[in-house]
Amino acid sequence: MAWYKKQNKETEVRNVVEIVNAREYQGGLDKAVDYIHGVWGSDNNYPYYSDAIYHSSLAE
Repeated sequence: MAWYKKQNKETEVRNVVEIVNAREYQGGLDKAVDYIHGVWGSDNNYPYYSDAIYHSSLAE
């Protein structure tokens, strides 16, 4: 997921959620996991986020 600002011809839309596949992130899956955990995780749940993102990103 990524938060982004999208310009419409007439209005500006803020805080729209875009669903993305973490393995498609140009920086690599490890960087995507670090980013997602940094936004929504806490110090004690990194293994949970990492495992969930790795496994969901590998599913077809």
